[in-house]
Amino acid sequence: MPKIMQGKNGVILGVANNKSIAWQIAKKLLEEGANIGYTYQDEESSKKALSLFAKNDAVFTCKLDVCADDDFTALNKKIEENFAGKLDFVVHSIAGGPSLEDLQGDFYNVSRHNFLKSMEISAYSFAAILRNLAPYMKAAESASAICLSYLGSERVVPNYNVMGVAKAALECSARYMASDLGRDNIRVNIVSPGPILTRAASGVGGFRQMLKEFAEKTPLQKPVNTEDVASAAMFLLSELSAGITGQTLFVDNGFNIR
Repeated sequence: MPKIMQGKNGVILGVANNKSIAWQIAKKLLEEGANIGYTYQDEESSKKALSLFAKNDAVFTCKLDVCADDDFTALNKKIEENFAGKLDFVVHSIAGGPSLEDLQGDFYNVSRHNFLKSMEISAYSFAAILRNLAPYMKAAESASAICLSYLGSERVVPNYNVMGVAKAALECSARYMASDLGRDNIRVNIVSPGPILTRAASGVGGFRQMLKEFAEKTPLQKPVNTEDVASAAMFLLSELSAGITGQTLFVDNGFNIR
């Protein structure tokens, strides 16, 4: 039986370590035959990610600071050299900007600097990435991009604060880009998992208690696992979802309906 992603070329941005949701998505795509290039922020902060890439058939790795426009030139060159300028999928799993203090207390106390930084890294970066990579995605017969969000974009979640506002901007940006890029047969969707303990989530106060309460309140009465999220992501990145764009797919065992 043919593999779903056989021969498809893609870029994944935001793998931090082997607990990252982005890494689980990468593993699922690799199992289904995809060819993947990875970006990393810098050598020092990305040692664990670089070790994973080296062990798991990375077609290429590329330093990419999403706040530095000049960094995209190197990524574009890697795509041209390794994928012949054709890109079938993009996974955006990048968030950041707030300090620990910004994820506690009242949202309105966030500093101007950290608010803008959170927006730049967590939301604007998706637009910057697709602006640079859209020409390579147009070269494919059909291409797909996803970003990762969270229910805190729609509802107030304690200690999520400015990240909830940034994720709301990310989701709205994704819908506008789905409208813009649809004429080129490029789909843009959002995956919104339930709470999963990752490096980023560990900075949210009371997160472990949130995990316990979440599992008790979901219709399926169990925690979300990264394999389920990875399978949903692969669905949106593959031709199985050819008629879907501009949508948010919740992978939270039904928590969002309650």
